[in-house]
Amino acid sequence: MGRVSAPADAIDTQMARRAIEAVNREVSLVRFLNDEGYPVQGPDQARSIKTHCPWGWTHPDGGMEKSFRVYGSNTGFCFGGCGFINPVIAAERLWEIPPQRAARELAARYHVSTGDLATAVAIMQRGLAVDRIELVDALRRWCDASFTEDERIDARRALARCASVVELIQDASDAARWWEMSQILIFKTASQSDNT
Repeated sequence: MGRVSAPADAIDTQMARRAIEAVNREVSLVRFLNDEGYPVQGPDQARSIKTHCPWGWTHPDGGMEKSFRVYGSNTGFCFGGCGFINPVIAAERLWEIPPQRAARELAARYHVSTGDLATAVAIMQRGLAVDRIELVDALRRWCDASFTEDERIDARRALARCASVVELIQDASDAARWWEMSQILIFKTASQSDNT
C-alpha cells in the first residue's frame, strides 16, 4: 500500500518554509518598509545604507540614532537591539502576525508565486484573477513533498489529469474544492499503484 513519505504537518512546514524563502527573495525590504510608511533608501548591490530603525521607539535612545543598516542582499540589521530583519520578519513585527501569515500576506500584496495553496487563495480573495498556473504548481510541489520517488510517477500522472480541469476554476471556493479533490485522486492513484 502506498504511503505518504512525510506526515502532513511536516509537508505543511516544508511548504511554509518555501513560501517564506520565496517572499524573502522576491519582495524588496526597502519597498515594503516604504509602503508601510518607513522611509528607507535602498543601497546599491555592493553597499549598505544606515538609516533609522522602524522599531526605533523600542531602543534606549528612542530611535534618535541611525541604528538600522539595510544591505544590498535584501536584508537589514538593527544595531539598536532589533537584530536581523528580512521582508517576512519586518511584516511579522509590523503587523504582529505569525511568519507564515506574514509571508502569505506579502506574497498576495506583491504577487509573489510561492507554490502554496493558501497564498494562491489569498491572492484570489483580494479580487485578482484566479492564477491557475500557481494552483497547478502548488499541487506539483505537494506531490514532490508527499510521495517517494517511485510513487511520484503515478502521482504525476494523476496530477496531469487534475491539471486538465483547472480551467473550470472560477473563484477561491472552486480552487479549494479542486485542491482537495486533486489530493484525494493523487493519493488514491499513488496508493493503488503500490498494490499492483
